[in-house]
Amino acid sequence: MRQRLGMAQAFAGDPKIVFLDEPLSNIDPLGREEFIQKIRRKREDVIDIRDTARGEKNFNLSDEIRENLRKVGIQIEDGPEGARWKIIS
Repeated sequence: MRQRLGMAQAFAGDPKIVFLDEPLSNIDPLGREEFIQKIRRKREDVIDIRDTARGEKNFNLSDEIRENLRKVGIQIEDGPEGARWKIIS
């Protein structure tokens, strides 16, 4: 329960970035799935923001987002159907 409270506090106010240390340790299975889904939604939100910036030809912002995602292990690949991402090591 403490772990869930800590995660709720971390995401209160919809922060731009959250640093987490072992977020899935000591959490119940339902809480774990909720947390994973929240992280996935955040990732998609960032990619959507980048796509919008790119569509508006704001390439400085688009490149900055791409570089920040790369730093955390997410690679963006632009193609005819839009951007795709993949986890890199």
